[in-house]
Amino acid sequence: MVRHLELYLAHLKNGFRSFYKMRISRVLSVIMLVFTTQLLWGQSQTLDYYRNSGKIYVVVAVIVLSFLGIVLFLINLDRRMRKMEKDLNQK
Repeated sequence: MVRHLELYLAHLKNGFRSFYKMRISRVLSVIMLVFTTQLLWGQSQTLDYYRNSGKIYVVVAVIVLSFLGIVLFLINLDRRMRKMEKDLNQK
């Protein structure tokens, strides 16, 4: 019974890792597509407004902080999964 549980958890672990790798690659692809599309369209009036008023730095800071929050969340999640796997392997 314990062996079946270990095999099941190992299967889940591999599935989660491949799922998150696939998920992260999709998210990065969408981000790159959005930025590339924005560059191809040229400058918009909204972007000029933010640049001229100096608020572009606020927009960039919010985007960077959001991205860092997501990355830190994924790192924390990975650490917790490793700890759970380690505890399971010790039992």
